[in-house]
Amino acid sequence: MGKRLVSEGSTRVRRYTVTDDVSRDISLHEQHADIFRRSVNEPALAGEVDWSEKTVEVAESHEQPVVNKTTNVKEEVVVRTDGSDRTETINDTVRRQEVDIDRNAPEARERALSPNSGASTAGSAGVTPAAASTNAASTNGVNTTGNTTLNPQTRDNKPGMAERAGEKVSEAKDKVESKLKSHEYDHSH
Repeated sequence: MGKRLVSEGSTRVRRYTVTDDVSRDISLHEQHADIFRRSVNEPALAGEVDWSEKTVEVAESHEQPVVNKTTNVKEEVVVRTDGSDRTETINDTVRRQEVDIDRNAPEARERALSPNSGASTAGSAGVTPAAASTNAASTNGVNTTGNTTLNPQTRDNKPGMAERAGEKVSEAKDKVESKLKSHEYDHSH
């Protein structure tokens, strides 16, 4: 089983500027000249009075509001990806092929392989022709051909590769002969 990446969409963060109206109360100062006259009833001597021309100037002012803007950072926005792993159980079906093997008893195989259905070609009951040739090739109980042999006392049969090939060849030969016989019978009509 494998994995594939599936998109779940995306997350978009957009920054934009918003203008807000703000108002503040501020105290403004004004300075103006006020001119007024007052009466004085005091006697003065002629030498004490200043008779020169004189100009007096008084500065007048007022304050105007001035807007100074400064930038204050209130927060930061951080965008990151956060990954996590999880374990998930996947259920599905799988297919496979199996082989069933049916083995015939040694006597039945011998009868099927021998040309005269009752006599054994190996000369001993329960021994197939391939096993008989294997027994003949083995000396002192040592198998020199690499094939397995048939033990007449226990009647255990574990066929080797050559023995199985011999059986398949015999079966194929029987099938071909039966088809040829039926084919000759069909032509005779």
